This record gives sequence, C-alpha cells and structure tokens, in this order.
Amino acid sequence: MLKAMFFLASLSIDYPLRSPDEPLLRARMQDCQLQGGNAFYDVQLPYAVLNLKQGVGRLVRDVNDSGVIIICDN
Repeated sequence: MLKAMFFLASLSIDYPLRSPDEPLLRARMQDCQLQGGNAFYDVQLPYAVLNLKQGVGRLVRDVNDSGVIIICDN
C-alpha cells in the first residue's frame, strides 16, 4: 500500500453518478418516484456521496495526511 505522501491529489472529471440505464438502479428510482420521492436526491445522490467519500478515503488515510480534491463539471 502506498502512503498518502505519494498520492497528493485526486481529480474527478464528473460527479460519480451511476447510469440510470442499470436495471436495479432504474427500479429503485421508479419505486422512489411511485412513493412520492425525488429519485435524484433520494437514490442517485446517496450513491454519489458514497463514491466521493471513498475517493477521499483513498487520498486521506491518516490524520497526518492531507491532499486536494478537485471536482470538475460543466
């Protein structure tokens, strides 16, 4: 395992959203909408936040580690 001092920056070209064409995700989004929820905020966003947290966790593994997270989108 590489120490964080060798991995100083993480670059995300886009938000880590899952494809709505995935059958399981599509079913969860449809169920959410049928129950009156917002499929983006209730289904897609939690996945994106989890993926972002995992990416940050790869960058910062220790209290002494530091790094830069850059998220780019249109």
